[in-house]
Amino acid sequence: VSGLVAAVLAALLPLKGAHLFTADLHVAAALRQTAPVLASCVAMHAIALTCEGMLLAQRDLKFLSQSYVITTIATAALLSSPYRPATLSGAWGLLALFQGVRALQFALRTFFISNKRKKSLQ
Repeated sequence: VSGLVAAVLAALLPLKGAHLFTADLHVAAALRQTAPVLASCVAMHAIALTCEGMLLAQRDLKFLSQSYVITTIATAALLSSPYRPATLSGAWGLLALFQGVRALQFALRTFFISNKRKKSLQ
């Protein structure tokens, strides 16, 4: 629930509060265009943090450290490639993709560990 609230607030800030960052109408318009992708980025971040916390509680540190390295290298490679984002929305989109990949990695790993423990208890 708090992730959803944070995502809504993240979307409202550029939509209704762009003037807090700039007086330039073009910059304000660019900020408003980022609202949907910014909201999805914050929502994915909340999911990733929750699943990451579950993995930390289970002391799955090897998996976490390997996933950090792989995801960071992949993101850095994309940022230094010809396919890097050329717009503000594109940059937020890449961050949303980064958070979405992390959320998926951590959620799948948590699901895998949970199923493995259930089977070992049977």
